[in-house]
Amino acid sequence: MRFRALLGLTVLLLVAGCSAGTTDPDGPPPALALDAYDTLEPCPEQPDQEAAGAETLPPLTFECLGGGELDLARAPGVPTLVNLWGSWCGPCRAELPLLQQFATAAGDQVRVVGVISKDGAPQADSFAADAGVTFPGAFDGEGSS
Repeated sequence: MRFRALLGLTVLLLVAGCSAGTTDPDGPPPALALDAYDTLEPCPEQPDQEAAGAETLPPLTFECLGGGELDLARAPGVPTLVNLWGSWCGPCRAELPLLQQFATAAGDQVRVVGVISKDGAPQADSFAADAGVTFPGAFDGEGSS
């Protein structure tokens, strides 16, 4: 129970760090070919069953920069930390390497996946490479999440 509370608090803090007036609505448009990027791991296969419970994510589906697809409405079977980030986000520069450390340490016990928001694919891939991030990243160039 304490682990779930800590995980929930971590998600809230991470989302809050990138939502405090750092959005650039006139940012670069997303690239069209996402399969040309290989810094991030592919998104893992997802089961056919929808997530159930009191706290589920909205039914949004995104292509992943490393390949595959992320459907937020699908249940992966393990706790999942979803982090919104973009190359334009100042706090993301500090938190992404920490999230990578967490993802590496968590292994198969917790899934870490990023949703790259309001960004261009080349910028996001370059930023991930500079930060040493390899966990999967779904691409939401329009910022629908």
